[in-house]
Amino acid sequence: MKIKVMSYNVLHGFRNFDPPFDLEKDRLEAVQKVVRAEKPDVLGITEACFGSPSQFGIFMDYARLFNFQYFKYCPSKREWGSALLSQYPISNARAVANENGSGIEAEILKEGGVVNVGLVHPRFDATENEKIKYVKAFLAKQKKRQIILGDFNAISDKDTYDRATLIREYRKFDSDAEHSVDKYLERKLIPYLRSRGLIDALQSVNSHKPTIPTKGYGYAKTNMRIDFIFHTLDLRVIDAKTIKNKMTDMASDHYPIVTTFDIKWK
Repeated sequence: MKIKVMSYNVLHGFRNFDPPFDLEKDRLEAVQKVVRAEKPDVLGITEACFGSPSQFGIFMDYARLFNFQYFKYCPSKREWGSALLSQYPISNARAVANENGSGIEAEILKEGGVVNVGLVHPRFDATENEKIKYVKAFLAKQKKRQIILGDFNAISDKDTYDRATLIREYRKFDSDAEHSVDKYLERKLIPYLRSRGLIDALQSVNSHKPTIPTKGYGYAKTNMRIDFIFHTLDLRVIDAKTIKNKMTDMASDHYPIVTTFDIKWK
């Protein structure tokens, strides 16, 4: 039995950042084409803004936009939020939101059994310890066939980074570049996940390419991998990849990642 999952940060819900938050239709259409081409069973969208009624009078119907039958949304502050979409029934879903991030925990009822899925999105400006505290909510109980995916706003200790290069690039948009870079370079969250028995799907098959920035948003060449799909040992990776093409170059500042798993119920 197979299950295919995709994680995609879509940059402010396909809308610009200034009121009235106009829809950037070309970006939406590009992501729709990418999702149709990949046909994931489960799609986790971070920065899924306006996914529920808000003070701005805007509603993005992500289930309809991406043609998924099952849907769970977790709103965050103002317009922000996360969306979990599935072609299989979603059960026991709950929003996980606190001062350190927002996301969704749920069971995906694929024929024959249950796959436990957590969609995470810790705050980009949280400390590594705060990110760990947030992610612990998804790991409170030991679960079989568990997948944790999303924009982790953290980098792996298994990936190579040059501090001086990161600081140079961060200075293009961050007045406190040294502090921001050094927070990322603490690299506590990803080792913590491994310590809990989770496996970095893309790193395990040597497909761990940077996920931010894309070519369309690459004025600062930070080339960081902050989007991940983790899984428990009872799921076997068949294929894992970062999707880089003309559509994903312009659709968001993040590239999407996809993993196909083999499931054995016994």
